[in-house]
Amino acid sequence: MNFFEATEMQAVDRETIASGLSGEVLMARASRKLASELLFFSDAQPRPVIILCGPGNNGGDGFGMACHLHHLNWPVEVWICVPEEKIKGDALLFYQRVKSEGISCRIMLEEENWKRVDAFLPPGAWLVDALLGTGSKDAPRGNIAAAVQFLRKFQGRHLIWSVDLPSGLNADTGTPFAEDCCVSADHTLTLGAAKTGFASDKSNFWTGSLSVLDLEFEAPLLAAHAKMDSPQYLSDREAADLFPVSVHNAHKGNRGHVLLIGGSLGMTGAISLSAWAALRGGCGLVTVLTPFSCAQIVDAAVPEAMVIHGKQGRSMTLSNQEINFSSYQAIAMGPGMRANYESSELLARVLKECKLPIILDADALNAYALFDPDHRETQAPLWLTPHPGEMARLLSYSTQKVLSDPARTVLESSKRFGARTLLKGARSRMATVEGAGWINLNGNPGMATGGCGDVLTGLLGSLIAQGVAKDKVLPLAVYIHGRAGDLAARRKGMTGMVAGDVVDAIPAVIKDLQGR
Repeated sequence: MNFFEATEMQAVDRETIASGLSGEVLMARASRKLASELLFFSDAQPRPVIILCGPGNNGGDGFGMACHLHHLNWPVEVWICVPEEKIKGDALLFYQRVKSEGISCRIMLEEENWKRVDAFLPPGAWLVDALLGTGSKDAPRGNIAAAVQFLRKFQGRHLIWSVDLPSGLNADTGTPFAEDCCVSADHTLTLGAAKTGFASDKSNFWTGSLSVLDLEFEAPLLAAHAKMDSPQYLSDREAADLFPVSVHNAHKGNRGHVLLIGGSLGMTGAISLSAWAALRGGCGLVTVLTPFSCAQIVDAAVPEAMVIHGKQGRSMTLSNQEINFSSYQAIAMGPGMRANYESSELLARVLKECKLPIILDADALNAYALFDPDHRETQAPLWLTPHPGEMARLLSYSTQKVLSDPARTVLESSKRFGARTLLKGARSRMATVEGAGWINLNGNPGMATGGCGDVLTGLLGSLIAQGVAKDKVLPLAVYIHGRAGDLAARRKGMTGMVAGDVVDAIPAVIKDLQGR
């Protein structure tokens, strides 16, 4: 999906309403989606929620969200941050519903209200910023600014959600109107489409992870207003449409079979995490080729996977050997492999003999970086999934050069190697062989932990084996991986989460995508 400037997104809203869909229905749709996201990330366990509402449609979405959560028996409270007479239009309709349903409301208009606010906060409450939306053209002022400062004060102590965009952020640039008066959200629930500013890496500090909530706008209308020269990203609706649908007569033999190649003594966890992710991602069969000294460990760690006792060399890592590729639909190589002469020989042989889709990650990438162009040639569709250091080795760049322009770097990699490429990071960048750029908008700092890349490799291999379109499978895998990381962060907290927590969250993400 494309990014949208604020005025274009507003035009989509207006034209949708002009076509016959009332603003009330559109606001009800938005508020239902917002409440559903909180429901998903809470594992359907009610949490105390305080929603700070401004005067416009953003506040109206907050009022509607409060009604939905109230119907689900969540302990929800609404803080009104403007005089009631300033609430108009569709927002007023939903405010009246809040009052008629007996939802607790607190009028927060005096300086004294904000000074005594600590006493109003339930332990562990989630705070929702529904103050200002895309119509904002300047830094927050007056009482809205006081509400923003309240949210800034409790950043890190309470989870902060922003509706559509953090209040005080310029939707078109991704930078605040004033840095000292902008909400820094843990998670932004943006409505309809992502705003152009979200494509900036700098916006991540303010938006946190992003959910792009589909409001069912007509495709021709979106196409007429989209920013076409920007990278693509996946909305929640697009991710759901891309995920394979299981047929009623499905069996393990027609749900895909992926071969994972890697592991070494001391690094069996990496390939085991990949295998778990492939299974949790829906693959019917997963086989792991690992050195024979590691095979029993992997077999015990992932009993649902099949394990091939691979030939190993003096370094106790995989060495050159014959592989029968006929049973598989995808190959992923590298997690825990270790790069040395023997494993490099095996990689060269795989590239030469295999015609199936191949994913190179971790030490397979490090070995690939040292190959001369002749040894890199392959007839197989190729995916490269480096982090910035590995990308620097692939392109003979400095890491700083990679980080200075990640969008250009990933396009250069795809062009040079004829591969679909992912550059992993806080705003992961992707490119197709033809040069189309993608950006991922979810995920969180808790995923900066050992093994998360191995999880993504297994998940990507799983989706390729299941037949997801080659140019869409990488964005889909990264989206699911990031969303699973966000769910793991809500369950465990960012500080203590590990890669296995991300694996455990994958089935819930897929269940949510499938709506069942």
